[in-house]
Amino acid sequence: MNGQFETMNGKRTSIGIILVLFILLVIVASVFCSPKIQYPPSGQPDDGSSSITSSQRFTINNLTSNYWFSPVSFTGDGFENGPPVMRLIPPEGIYGFEILVSASQVYSPSVVYNIIRRDGSTAGTFETTMFTNGPFFVTFMNTSITGPFIQNTARTTLSVSSS
Repeated sequence: MNGQFETMNGKRTSIGIILVLFILLVIVASVFCSPKIQYPPSGQPDDGSSSITSSQRFTINNLTSNYWFSPVSFTGDGFENGPPVMRLIPPEGIYGFEILVSASQVYSPSVVYNIIRRDGSTAGTFETTMFTNGPFFVTFMNTSITGPFIQNTARTTLSVSSS
């Protein structure tokens, strides 16, 4: 019986050694091969804040019946996903901008439009700044308009009409 016991004990010992080696391999692999987590994700500077950024929609309404709004420039920081595509706003048309909103940062991108007659000549211009300073202060600011037009601003909506 001693011979049989030693054989069984020998098999158990080799299985035990393999099991211990496997556990050690898993521990070593988890220490040296763990993925590196970067905070913040690469490409974004860490300013020390931990705020959540969202966006606010700003709308420009062309309430005229005979004029097109032709974009001249979009400048400044705060456009969600970078500067938007420059598109004409047709008569009685609407265009919206998504502007970033953050509790720890002020955003103030600006837009400039030429107001174009149907024959292609320029009738006027307008420019405005879309301003966000936290979620509770979002508005159009510094709006100026030339030509026979009037503008009406209601928080995040700018309407331009013929005078």
